[in-house]
Amino acid sequence: MDPGYYTTSRFAEKAGVTVRTLRFYHRAGLLRPSVVTAAGHRRYADRDLIALQQILALKFLGFSLEQIRQMLAASPMGIRESLEIQRQMMHEKRGQIDAVIGAIENLQATLEMAQDLDWESLTRVIKAIQMEQKYEWFKRFYTREQLESLGRREFTPRDQARVQREWADLFEAAKRILDKDPASAEAQALAAKWAGLVEEFTGGDPGIAAGLEKAYSGLEHAPEEFRREYENDIDVHSFMRKAVEIYKAGKAGTSG
Repeated sequence: MDPGYYTTSRFAEKAGVTVRTLRFYHRAGLLRPSVVTAAGHRRYADRDLIALQQILALKFLGFSLEQIRQMLAASPMGIRESLEIQRQMMHEKRGQIDAVIGAIENLQATLEMAQDLDWESLTRVIKAIQMEQKYEWFKRFYTREQLESLGRREFTPRDQARVQREWADLFEAAKRILDKDPASAEAQALAAKWAGLVEEFTGGDPGIAAGLEKAYSGLEHAPEEFRREYENDIDVHSFMRKAVEIYKAGKAGTSG
């Protein structure tokens, strides 16, 4: 074996992964060995640990193999920059997991004190889990840079609760006027609120807005509960899409 290089088995042992894992990532085009000998033997170097660590971190964060491949190919980066990005994203994921854990612990405390199941607390657990699933679904429609931008936003749990409440109120209001013209004053008032909430999420970034649109265009592949929730409100989405289009056209005409 050449000095400074490892066989597949030695590299797997050094990295704490299986040989099967290395071979899988090689076939997937994610982790190519530094050298392939004339006899076809793979040889890895210490620098290959950097790529392996990035792959494992992104996989832990929930990215698909195709997304990881695109990320690694799009903008190769140094270990310091990569680790800082990973740290930010891990913090964000920990916040989401902490929200689920907190909801479960609150329910456990309620059961210990009352001995009876608090349905409202159980509902909060379900909602927290659903929010995590929704996040994982939407995440696939954004680039790494866009996810970093979203992760840097000052968005507290209180902000999250406020936005959820505002969306819920908006949907309820829209359900009451589905028989009206999307260009009506009532519909346009709701369209302004709808556009405002979307703007708050996207921060005016057209790329993030495009990712959001793609997510809602491909909901047939979304998690079942999320897809069902969307399908139950399909009339509202259809109505508000028309209302928002009219609202934006009006704003464009005014500014023009």
